[in-house]
Amino acid sequence: MRSLGLTGSEDHKTLSGGEALRAALARVLTPPKPDILLLDEPTNHLDLPVIEWLQSELDSMRSTMMLISHDRRLLSDLTRSTVWLNCGVTRRLDKGFGHFEE
Repeated sequence: MRSLGLTGSEDHKTLSGGEALRAALARVLTPPKPDILLLDEPTNHLDLPVIEWLQSELDSMRSTMMLISHDRRLLSDLTRSTVWLNCGVTRRLDKGFGHFEE
């Protein structure tokens, strides 16, 4: 919780967007770890130190993850395959996002 800048005693009704996201991440990333983790724009509203902490946490997990993000660094560092939708057609690359533009 401290890494996310939270004490655990916050009132969820008064949290900002970033604080609410941090609280949601704390719930998801505490034991027991999920088998499958779906994350939609997990770095939105987070500052750089928390993004770096999150990336480290996700990198250490053994869970299967589906990560939807515009954060190219996060995608490049964490992904092993890439799926994208273009003009109604879904495509898959069996390499991480860092190889996507090739």
